[in-house]
Amino acid sequence: MDEAAATATRVAFVSANSWAGWATIMVAAGVLIELIVLFIFSKEMDWREKAAVAIASVLIVSGVAGEWWFGGIAADASEKLEIDANAKAAAANERAANLERDAAQLRLELARLKAPRNLDPDAQKRVADTLRPLGSQPFTIGEGPMEPGSQLDTQLIDVLLAAGWTLVPPQHVMLSREPRAAMTFSDEFGVMIFFNESRRADFAAAAEALAKALNDSNVAARSKPTPATPPPGGLRQADTINILVAPKPP
Repeated sequence: MDEAAATATRVAFVSANSWAGWATIMVAAGVLIELIVLFIFSKEMDWREKAAVAIASVLIVSGVAGEWWFGGIAADASEKLEIDANAKAAAANERAANLERDAAQLRLELARLKAPRNLDPDAQKRVADTLRPLGSQPFTIGEGPMEPGSQLDTQLIDVLLAAGWTLVPPQHVMLSREPRAAMTFSDEFGVMIFFNESRRADFAAAAEALAKALNDSNVAARSKPTPATPPPGGLRQADTINILVAPKPP
């Protein structure tokens, strides 16, 4: 039953209950009038018969009056119970709606966690716009094992170039063929943005801004300083920001 039908039913119930009350009053009034007529105009009945009729009439009037009185109390109680039941039903419906909304959000979050990491065009523009005021920054980029369907590495290159950053070819011999290198030996997760401790003043702000912009776009990222003196053969160059697109966080 929809709300309009329920309202119409309640109105009909109240109206019928009111008319029932008036009908009860009319029955009681008729009995009283009959009793008065009996005592005033009837001369054929002796006092015993009149007493019996009077007692019966009083019982009828009392019963009718009790029906009217307690019927009204019952009707009021029924209405209050209905209001309470409607309130509880509304609260239950609201809780159910909230649970369904929470479940939908959890499903969306689970789908996001399972989906490959990518930056949609709007996110790419936001990240580039955020980084552009920081000026040109040199960077290298490498990738660890990436999940199927992810193009985050190439998207990052496009975003950083659009922000005015400069892609620097890696200097290490293992990475000398192309600017983007496969770093399958890292145990890092997410997008790691390294800067050399000796160049903190030059690169820290840009590295942290990039990490924040990626996190704001639902791509896990963090900036991290590396030792001022890199280990021999290290792949992280001191004169650039070194970006590693490591595997998706577990």
